[in-house]
Amino acid sequence: MKALIALSLLGITALPFSQAGSRAPAASPAIDDGAPDGGLVTMWLLDGVTDSISLNTGEPASVVRQHELRNRDGQLDFGGYYPGEFTVGIQGGESGRIVDLGAESELSERYSFEETVGGGQGFASIHFADGAIRIRAGAGSVPGQKCAEALAVFAEEPRGNHAPIRLDHVYLVRIVDRHDEEYELLAKLHVVGYQPGQSVTVRWQRLER
Repeated sequence: MKALIALSLLGITALPFSQAGSRAPAASPAIDDGAPDGGLVTMWLLDGVTDSISLNTGEPASVVRQHELRNRDGQLDFGGYYPGEFTVGIQGGESGRIVDLGAESELSERYSFEETVGGGQGFASIHFADGAIRIRAGAGSVPGQKCAEALAVFAEEPRGNHAPIRLDHVYLVRIVDRHDEEYELLAKLHVVGYQPGQSVTVRWQRLER
């Protein structure tokens, strides 16, 4: 308490980190940016519950009930179908495509936008607007520029439902359901941790049309 009073008398004010460095400022808790569902999740290859996840909730695709594994809701598999690869469209009447956009650290150079310290602006900026998946074009630019590689996620060919896992790479996923013509799930993934043969950690986020 004495130390706090002394600081106040001397007129010393603590500055937020963003004023002293070049990192992006922290988001205000008072701002509701309406971000789609997303999060950070680790998938474990040797665990039958957490080796695949739902891209609707981020929860494990499987659950143990009555002494057996049962599917709950799953769109993304880690290594179960193809070793060292993601597979999408893995349940019921669903089918999917996954497209590797390359390393997140390379997106700023490829699309000519300024990245923040530590990265992340490229992944954060990927969204659907005006009939296309777009990526950052400049600070505060809306709606951004078209992401050329994203066109492949809308292709109708049956192949393309799996892709090798690479650290720092960004992926686009599209899921459709042959039993429901109106159903579509679009999502983006960023591999932030990968131990081959063991686990993969991804930041995922759904994209809203």
